[in-house]
Amino acid sequence: MHKSTGLNWIDAWNNHDLERILEFYDEKISHTSPKIANYFLLPDHTIKSKDMLRQYFQNALAQNPDLRFDLIHILEGIKTLVLVYKRNEMETAAEFLGFNDSGLIISSRSHYEVL
Repeated sequence: MHKSTGLNWIDAWNNHDLERILEFYDEKISHTSPKIANYFLLPDHTIKSKDMLRQYFQNALAQNPDLRFDLIHILEGIKTLVLVYKRNEMETAAEFLGFNDSGLIISSRSHYEVL
């Protein structure tokens, strides 16, 4: 994966462009985040479909109208990226993104600063 993918992902979020955000993800996405519990009762905190991911992101954007990510680092691996960023200029967060051969995200895990 490339730095530009990470930059475009951050830009889509900062523009609150749900359709553009979703273009990064495969239909068979597996997304895990501690913040999923704010919207869904999933014991493993994992969304396993793009339709449910759409609902989650739509709710998150609606409830966080000032949401902004300020990129700190992009770490590149084999078919993976880790994006480290400040969330709303306060909380440090990191997103692990795993890609399929088509360049779509099939696995993602959100991480948030523990104070």
